[in-house]
Amino acid sequence: MDIVDLWGTMGSYRTRIELDRNSFNVKLSDGEQLDDRDARAWVVANLGTNVSPAALVSWLMLRPIDSTRMKDAKYDVNGRLKAFTELGWSIATVESTRRPGSPIPARLRIAKHPVSLDFRIRKWSFRDQDGSLSGT
Repeated sequence: MDIVDLWGTMGSYRTRIELDRNSFNVKLSDGEQLDDRDARAWVVANLGTNVSPAALVSWLMLRPIDSTRMKDAKYDVNGRLKAFTELGWSIATVESTRRPGSPIPARLRIAKHPVSLDFRIRKWSFRDQDGSLSGT
């Protein structure tokens, strides 16, 4: 399961997005839990667009959903992917942080006119052997 914790200003309004192959859930700061259809409606209402939850999780890790559909790829001087376009969305690292082995995103911008989503990732937690990540 992939987990993304979203926090507002000063750590308020924590919202957790949980996604695996069989389910999509949003847990709101007031304890309410939204499943599948309601969770997708929450994403549209609060992020301003209907972005696929699986795409959002993948893009936060700076990974294309399908590398054959990725366009406009940009790489850093070490050959690591730093920006790309997929499904009409532009995904770009604004700032990176180091971890053993390679840099990982610390700030990202995911945009598709007229929506621009800016993410600041405070912490990544590496959970599984398959490379699944959790970020807050």
